[in-house]
Amino acid sequence: MNISKNDSLLIGNWLAYNPKELKVATRKYQLQKKIFKYNPNNKVDEIFINDDKFNVLKYNDTIDGEAVENEFEEYFTNTEKLYEKNSSIDELTSDFVSNLSKADIFILRNSIFARHGFAFRDKQLRMYFELFDWYMSVFGDVKDELTEIEKKNIELLLRYEQNAEEYYDTFGR
Repeated sequence: MNISKNDSLLIGNWLAYNPKELKVATRKYQLQKKIFKYNPNNKVDEIFINDDKFNVLKYNDTIDGEAVENEFEEYFTNTEKLYEKNSSIDELTSDFVSNLSKADIFILRNSIFARHGFAFRDKQLRMYFELFDWYMSVFGDVKDELTEIEKKNIELLLRYEQNAEEYYDTFGR
């Protein structure tokens, strides 16, 4: 690896310890220096799906007069309501939060921490927030950086998250 004087680009090559055993034994990389800056306006506009959490629904149907049992996998994912509010700027209300899915609440709450550069240990959260070019995983604790609106919203979201439905049924709540 090397970085030229007054440059913000780290350039390097990687060679495997035992290159004959691997299909790809060398790699070239470039890392651009990024500076973290908190921005409460950063948007969350991607779908969150937790592949590790799903519910298998079984239902009976009749096809051509014959009874058939079907299965449907329902994943822990957000709804469109997630995109209506920014939990770092908008003061959330009980009316709004009470109509959210558990995944909506989960992402709204964790988006506050992501905007502050929190380094998530949870694999699904880390992978989700890495979809956003604004996310930078740099801090292990951001509690002292939270605004008053964010603190209020976290408290409200936590109250509802405990009792929210994890999955929507096919016909809504």
